Amino acid sequence: AKTALFPVHLWLPPAHANAPAAASAVLSGLVVKGSFFIILRLWFYILPALPADKVAVVLGCLGSAAIVVGSVMALRQARLKLLIAYSTAAQIGYLFLVFPLATGAQAWSALGWSAGLMQILAHAFAKAAMFFSAGLLAEALGHDQIAKLGGAARVLPLTFLTIALGGLSLVGLPPSGGFSAKWLMLQASITSGQWLWTLPILAGGLLAA
Repeated sequence: AKTALFPVHLWLPPAHANAPAAASAVLSGLVVKGSFFIILRLWFYILPALPADKVAVVLGCLGSAAIVVGSVMALRQARLKLLIAYSTAAQIGYLFLVFPLATGAQAWSALGWSAGLMQILAHAFAKAAMFFSAGLLAEALGHDQIAKLGGAARVLPLTFLTIALGGLSLVGLPPSGGFSAKWLMLQASITSGQWLWTLPILAGGLLAA
């Protein structure tokens, strides 16, 4: 719930979207990662002897659902900060693919670990940049309504460039950190024979775009 994994993610979008931009950046970039780190420590260090493969698959399925549902909900938003907040719910879903991809001692589990770490870093930087930029836009224009942002790029070109670069990372285009994370996840999925996890990874990239 604290990491806002689907379906217990409903608190996250209004909290992140309605907070001041600086707080939103910290909430999205760091706070949800703190509780996720606790989950990882419990799962892989405290409970390593339990037969957890099936539960790892369940967590992976919830992560996949978060990717798709969060992205679709982001597309339905009229406010820029709400769009970015629902995108956070979607990007958190990728983190939970670590559980099926990093469980075990095989070589592909190292890829899963690397993918999770890269996703944490890439998402933190991209989302902080996007929330800061959205805050600048709202302060300059007096609103963050997407439909009314026409022509604003001429007034705040660097702000829009920052949003674009963050967005490219979330989509997973090279040479961004988001690309590295998603590429490693795809490699881990294919190498381990868990092909189904490639579907939400690719779908999430298309929906983010």
